[in-house]
Amino acid sequence: MATDLETLCERYNLPPEALGQIEALLAAGARFEDLGLLGRGGMGEVRRVRDPRLNRVMALKTLHPEYMRNASLLARFVGEAQCGAQLQHPGLVPVHEIGTMPDGRAYFTMSEVRGRTLAEVIHEVHRVSRNAWMPGSSGWTFRRLVDAFRQVCEAVAYAHGRGVVHRDLKPENVMVGVHGEVLVVDWGLAKVGGATDHAVEDLSVVTDRSLDEGLQTRQGSVAGTPAYMSPEQAQGRLDQLDARSDVYSLGTILYEILSGRAPFEGRGREVLQRVLAGPPPPPGPLEGGDTFSFDEGPALPPVGPPLPEDLLQICNRAMARRREDRFADAEALAVEVRAWLEGARRREKALAFVTEAEGLEAEGASLLDQARLTQERAEELLSGLAGYASEELKAPAWALADEAEGLEHRARFLDFQAVQALNAALSHDSQLPEARAALAQRFLEEHRRAEAERDRQAQDRAEALLVSHIGALPPSHGVRRRARAYLRGLGALSLVTDPPGAEVSLHRYVVQNRRLVPQFERSLGKTPLEAIPIERGSFLCVIEHPDREPVHYPIQIGREMHWDGIPPDGVEPTPIHLPRR
Repeated sequence: MATDLETLCERYNLPPEALGQIEALLAAGARFEDLGLLGRGGMGEVRRVRDPRLNRVMALKTLHPEYMRNASLLARFVGEAQCGAQLQHPGLVPVHEIGTMPDGRAYFTMSEVRGRTLAEVIHEVHRVSRNAWMPGSSGWTFRRLVDAFRQVCEAVAYAHGRGVVHRDLKPENVMVGVHGEVLVVDWGLAKVGGATDHAVEDLSVVTDRSLDEGLQTRQGSVAGTPAYMSPEQAQGRLDQLDARSDVYSLGTILYEILSGRAPFEGRGREVLQRVLAGPPPPPGPLEGGDTFSFDEGPALPPVGPPLPEDLLQICNRAMARRREDRFADAEALAVEVRAWLEGARRREKALAFVTEAEGLEAEGASLLDQARLTQERAEELLSGLAGYASEELKAPAWALADEAEGLEHRARFLDFQAVQALNAALSHDSQLPEARAALAQRFLEEHRRAEAERDRQAQDRAEALLVSHIGALPPSHGVRRRARAYLRGLGALSLVTDPPGAEVSLHRYVVQNRRLVPQFERSLGKTPLEAIPIERGSFLCVIEHPDREPVHYPIQIGREMHWDGIPPDGVEPTPIHLPRR
């Protein structure tokens, strides 16, 4: 065997130090059946082959013959095979064997991955998602993309735990299989020996290249894909490359999921210079319309569908310029993404109940409309009959009245079911704004009805529930603002006098010794007054003009009521006449 290896070295003019690498390869003979080319790169190619001994189809990766003369590239090729063979994880492609082809080319075999790259799936979803997230043609959704990213993080976290840093993480190096598997591929640039603090020493990956300092990449060399590499990798600072460098690259994958584009775009060294110059532009708008911006990043107009703020913050931290500001490793990043996904799943279930409640409310409203029309027909029939008319003549009207009552009963039952659905939504996501707002609106209307009916007990109950729901809404939420204004009971007063320019002082009626007594509250200014905010209650306006007699003008301001002086059948306010002295 040694003589054959020496012959191969002479044939390809290989340096003496390459002999040790070739000795690690096993002669494969001609036992693989070639099934065609899968892909070709600058250093070699990947072919689909069948192993007749096990009757299985695999992928076979070979190194171009001219690179067999390069000890460093040969060591990198062997290291990729050895690394893949030692990393056993569902998110990584297993390597089966390593050897040499009859013509002397190095090869290794691995499981074939049938599917697409994550980059293709990302672009598919973004092609159809303009202002809202829509499923792609193959059914992929935004949340499924994030879940795939979570699996990538977990696979890389496993490698970090074994002391391996990938160094070339990007959407093109993630394969999505036809059965939903997510696999991180192309470990050719992996740095072995950068174990994380929680790595188990006995399980650390060891390759021939990691043991031979002469075969490792030199300090100052830049290897990887510029648009996705960390600033320290772009600077060639190999001494600083560790799990946090991979975390940055994982952040760029999340960036592309969020935005549909790479963090940095351009050609060659232009991209490298942009990576070194500063953070990328923001990936898109926040929920609510605010624009997300990386630290020190330029502010650009938001584009694309709304993005979850929590994911944007995760992306921001993963892509921090300083290594110490990033997640410690891929496992820490995976924990955050898993937490977001769990929250997203709870939100989806909760929103399904909100949608159910909306459907029940719409159906109930339709039934109430039918009940009203049916009752009107019943009353119309009865109005045309004398009180002494026979039961036979009244029976159709009675039947309609009974039908209307049944429709009302069914509508009330659906309304009860809608409330139950909204409460079920809160059991999945206690802070869900959609459910909180819907319930707040319900209790606001219930409070309004109870107040009109002077039902103090029902009024207090509705107010307590209303306050609890609006308290869980963001301060800027429209329902919260409207409900708070409603509870304050602010109304408004407009006054016009003849002549104008009269001073108006407001006196609130208060109870003293079981009598209503006016008590000065404040001056409202001179007429005309237009929509002056006033809390609800009974008041006496004292109107005084230097040339006229004082006028006492009582008013009552109800909740959200505007006392404007316009008569029921008029369009203009009636001026208050001030008599001459």
